[in-house]
Amino acid sequence: MLHAVVLLIIGCAVLLWGADQLVKGSSNIALRLGLSSLFIGVTIVAFGTSTPELTVSLISISKGTPELAIGNIIGSNIANILVIIGICATIKALVVNKQVLRFDLPVTIASALLLWFFSRDGRLNLLEGIILTLTFLLYIFISYLLAKKSFEDTHEQPSSKKPVYDIIAIIFGLAGLIGGSKIAVIGAVDIAEAFGVSKLLIGLTVVAIGTSLPEIAASSVATYKGKSDIAVGNVLGSNITNTFLILGICALYCDDGFLDIDPTVLVRDLPVMVGATLICFPIFFTKYAVVRWEGVFLLSSYILYVANCAMHDTVVHTTSILNQVTFYFTIFFAIALTISFCLELVRRYRRKNCHNKI
Repeated sequence: MLHAVVLLIIGCAVLLWGADQLVKGSSNIALRLGLSSLFIGVTIVAFGTSTPELTVSLISISKGTPELAIGNIIGSNIANILVIIGICATIKALVVNKQVLRFDLPVTIASALLLWFFSRDGRLNLLEGIILTLTFLLYIFISYLLAKKSFEDTHEQPSSKKPVYDIIAIIFGLAGLIGGSKIAVIGAVDIAEAFGVSKLLIGLTVVAIGTSLPEIAASSVATYKGKSDIAVGNVLGSNITNTFLILGICALYCDDGFLDIDPTVLVRDLPVMVGATLICFPIFFTKYAVVRWEGVFLLSSYILYVANCAMHDTVVHTTSILNQVTFYFTIFFAIALTISFCLELVRRYRRKNCHNKI
């Protein structure tokens, strides 16, 4: 048991180091090519920090535990929104770029809804995997065109002196991600077997948080330094990458031509992921920012979600109380968010009328 815990800790640490190297190298190369920080966030940084999810999922499928792969992706998407945006907004109010509302957030919402639609039969087949993968490539292409059109020179310089250093960082980063992912999967599976806890729950929580550490670190540092574009772009880009690219590749990677999805994911975790994604629109829309009280709500929601998952998984009969707490907590926030959303609409309407009168 201790051996498994040590393996999990070492695996997550190597994952974090590898992702950090990959993000640094990729970001520096992107800056040398003159790309915007938002594009870096939704593509380069997002793909770099999503590489742990890809390697963990593929290794899980090869080891015959697809439920760990699905749980890892769904859990990471939930954690990206509820935990990372929650932490970043608690640190400092997140300013949301208008392009995020016009393009990246709608694509994120569409990816969640499309996954829910494809999963209605309890599996992802080969054709659906191809559609998801091709959609990701289209998203990258459109993002690149928008980045060239709206690029503004920020005079930011790469942290390394020569491009060769960036290439070396990318190579070592990928090696660390692959090795760390394999170690983390071994440790997570051993812990699940030791406690009698399902691999799905481990994938939704421990492994999901472990593979989301790069996103947490990158977004938190970006927020602290005032680079909200990279922080928000990283979260949305990671979710888009996880859903379109990683699940698409997983569906293509399966030997039997389809990827089975646990029924629990369909009725519990996938709706939570879709709901967390949809709630981003009114949160981002109000004042084009995510303020501290909204961040606290997102973090609290994740704690309730994990507690609910754990209680259901261990057949604890106090779940009805937790369900009631979650229900009233959500209703309270929905009312507060609706009021805030309406006040924001009124504020913008008055500003527009005043501007027209002038």
